[in-house]
Amino acid sequence: MERILSGYGRIVVILCIGAFVLACGQGQPNTAATTSTKVPTVQSTETTQPVATEELTSAPAVEAQAQPTVTVNMRGGPGTNYPVLRKVKPKTTVTILAVRNENSERWYRVRVDGDEGWMSATVLPVDDAVAEALPVDIQALAEPPTATPKPAPVVKPTAKPAQAIVAPAIVEPSSGVRVGAICRDGSRSSATGRGACSHHGGVDHWLLR
Repeated sequence: MERILSGYGRIVVILCIGAFVLACGQGQPNTAATTSTKVPTVQSTETTQPVATEELTSAPAVEAQAQPTVTVNMRGGPGTNYPVLRKVKPKTTVTILAVRNENSERWYRVRVDGDEGWMSATVLPVDDAVAEALPVDIQALAEPPTATPKPAPVVKPTAKPAQAIVAPAIVEPSSGVRVGAICRDGSRSSATGRGACSHHGGVDHWLLR
């Protein structure tokens, strides 16, 4: 009887162990199965920068300013053969628009109080670095007006002053010795004979002593 119980007890123990093992096997997850992990979506916070495009419009012309130290002429073109548009006083602000070399001389296209014209570099002091940065004026220019020659002044002959006529000396008639004569042209002769005043129209009257 004890052997039977002993054998039965072993079976019960084995069954209990098997049931325990089976229960543990169902409680644990199947490690062989592939588990899918949801990957969180990362949203970018960077802002896309716009691509810089090249501007099609041209940059404004470089302008400079200067002030003459003396009164200068603003002319209608780059040359002294162009007419004077106005005179610009010293310390007047002059806006320089462009530079041009004309006949080996530097001229500036300028603007003063809304008027545009030209000034020579010899009378408008501008730094060389500023002059090099200015745009070069290449526009076609009108020819300067042809100066009308002035007529030569007529020189009037100078009238000779009238020769003063010397009135003959009045000699009171008296008896005496001839000391000379007054000729008819007003001259005086020291001759007392017939040849007196022969080259002066003759004797007007004698001078007596």
